[in-house]
Amino acid sequence: MVAEGTLRASADGTSVVLPRIPFPVSLAERIRREGIKLAILIVVTVGVFVFTRSVAEYSHAANLRDAVAWYARGQRALSESRVTEAIDGLRRAVLKDPASREYRLTLGVALARAGQPSEAEHVLLLLRDAGPQDAAVNLQLARLAVARHEPAAAVQYYRNALYAPAPTTIDPQRVRLELIEFLLSQGDHDQAMSELLAARANLGTVAADHVAVGGLFVRSGDDRLALNEFRRALEIDPQAIDASESAAAAAFRLGDYRGCLATWRQFLRRPPPAPRCGNWRPRHHTRSARAAARARGTTSTRS
Repeated sequence: MVAEGTLRASADGTSVVLPRIPFPVSLAERIRREGIKLAILIVVTVGVFVFTRSVAEYSHAANLRDAVAWYARGQRALSESRVTEAIDGLRRAVLKDPASREYRLTLGVALARAGQPSEAEHVLLLLRDAGPQDAAVNLQLARLAVARHEPAAAVQYYRNALYAPAPTTIDPQRVRLELIEFLLSQGDHDQAMSELLAARANLGTVAADHVAVGGLFVRSGDDRLALNEFRRALEIDPQAIDASESAAAAAFRLGDYRGCLATWRQFLRRPPPAPRCGNWRPRHHTRSARAAARARGTTSTRS
């Protein structure tokens, strides 16, 4: 075998340089070289991935921080009735963090307050599509339906909010009372009474809640159930002025004049004003009021 690059005489007596013929590379050497290339490629790929991910995470974290800041500005503006400014801040918060349901819900509320019901409904319906059982979203949609004078839709949304599975960010009892107010305003006393009985069964030990339900019973035309709630409120808080006045008035309308007087006399232990039983007041109270007026007149004359 002739070595690479040596001279060799040809047939005509001239010399030529033989071409360089590479020696065959072993399989192990070839695998080693390809492995090095692959390792370099992996290292570069991992480095690019880590760098890109770090940049993305930093950008996402920055967006979240900006969203929190814009949301705080929007909430502050909304609480101060600067609705246009609030909408601008809330829109920016949603752009920075579109996954936040809280931001989009607040934006819907702000749009409704700004007199933009169509845009508010669009925002809220998108939220509802993603979470049909969200009580807060259904409540806002119910209020929009009330404003649009769509009673059937309003009642449906109220019920969706009322019977949403826990946990929820709203008070179901407050939603029920709001629904009852709406039903009474529509003259639907049958459904209102049904909801009132449910509300009555879920009342706790807060006197004001019993007074509120009692007042709704009065509006629905049932003074007897109303009187029961007013008396329950007085059991919880004997010093509740509104409960005393309402109980005396309900007793008077029912013809229970003795109960009306008893409630009034119990109330006299507190400073005036005394509760009214309809348009009626006891005589001695009227005489006392007149005497006090005469006394004030005498005093002013003397001075």
